[in-house]
Amino acid sequence: MHIATLHHAYQILYQNRYPTSGYPGLVDPTLVDISKIDQETRYKIFMYLWKKRVGSRELGIHPTYANRIKNRRVPVSDNVLERLLEYLTAEELAELTGVYVIEKVEPHTLIQVVKAGLADPQLRDLVIDMVMRYVDLGEYERKYRVSEEDLKKFEEFLRRNRRRKTVQDRLYYLKVALRDNQFVLDASKLDDYIMEKAEESIDRAIHIARALKLFLKVVVRPKEPRKFLILYNSFTTPSKRRKQLPRALKILHDKEEPLSLEDIREVARHIENPAAKLAYVLLAETGLRPSEVFNLTLEDIDLEARAVIPAKITESKRAYISFFSQTTRDYIEKEYLEWREKYIKDNLARVRNLARQWSPRDRYTTIDELVEDWENKLIPIKESRIRSIIRDAMAKSGIVFRLYELRSFFTSWMIQHGAQEIWVNIFQGRAPPKQFEVMVNHYLQPVLEKRGTWKQALIQIREKFYEPYVYAVLIK
Repeated sequence: MHIATLHHAYQILYQNRYPTSGYPGLVDPTLVDISKIDQETRYKIFMYLWKKRVGSRELGIHPTYANRIKNRRVPVSDNVLERLLEYLTAEELAELTGVYVIEKVEPHTLIQVVKAGLADPQLRDLVIDMVMRYVDLGEYERKYRVSEEDLKKFEEFLRRNRRRKTVQDRLYYLKVALRDNQFVLDASKLDDYIMEKAEESIDRAIHIARALKLFLKVVVRPKEPRKFLILYNSFTTPSKRRKQLPRALKILHDKEEPLSLEDIREVARHIENPAAKLAYVLLAETGLRPSEVFNLTLEDIDLEARAVIPAKITESKRAYISFFSQTTRDYIEKEYLEWREKYIKDNLARVRNLARQWSPRDRYTTIDELVEDWENKLIPIKESRIRSIIRDAMAKSGIVFRLYELRSFFTSWMIQHGAQEIWVNIFQGRAPPKQFEVMVNHYLQPVLEKRGTWKQALIQIREKFYEPYVYAVLIK
């Protein structure tokens, strides 16, 4: 196959797509960043299609409204623009706006093009180079997205080979794990996830780990053997009978290196991405669980009090309140918030387009609500991406450990330096709801009555029970 032939194949690849209007060859508006199309260009598109007899009926708007747009008495809204784009070809869109769109392709067309490229010795290296350049294969191999078909296959296997009670248990605990992980099994976080579950209930953690292990063997191994090995070996099944050697004894017997504050700081120095740096620092300084830090919103952070307030209370997990250092507050105020605002602005259109393509099970969830949830996240980057960046920083520094160990380090450091155990448990969400309620009634309530505000009470708690014992990760 010659270069010209492959070029023709690529032309086919870019011309075959699934337009929302149902007419082949037209633009899919979800693939266009409409926020970058100004009103003058929108009027230009409207008049171009108006002359081609695309009227109010086709656009789904009232004739009076269409005439007002024609006379430039009202702007062309995003919704109207999306309908307009459905009647343009990619070439027309490029000519009218200067915007080029890479469109969706049918799976069989993509396979045809890739196979053609790999079969030609002259083009094989080009195809491989493109894949290596644009796809993070390491991250891809660490993840597996579970489909409905996978669940059906797993259920069929269980019903053929297991008792009814076992079938029910395995399915139930697998679905718990899948819901907790948004139906994506990620080797970089499964171990931390099982550890979190073990902290809540060792029995529940064992059931979840066994269900995941069996699912990986039955469903993932036949489809993707390499990915199966990575995922299967990324976590272990907890055991009540086989008591694991305490880490302290491993350190005493020179089987494991102790994690030091300087180790934690050294890894932080190698993290360049601002969002990953903040996530890492908050994990180290607050003692919260990784899932709690990654799910924080802007409203959960009080910069004046230097407090993190997840305020989550469930049957098995709690996260009440913790704090962070002055250097972290300075980093958030002087560097992170500015970077975050620019990141949100640069990626808003992309996220909105992704939200349009996502079909929520809750039909009452709107695109605006999905985008707003993303905008409100303290760390608006995927957890898997953050973990990958931190893992790379660990590799560069030569100091590798599980993120969950930051939580253990926080506990040991605080207790070793004289902090009261009950407050360490409250900071880390280990205190039972009843115990926390007692602390609120017997400590916080008098403070509130005396000081007058909750924020002042937070500051007093931080100054008395957190600050004298804790550390700062970012040092100037």
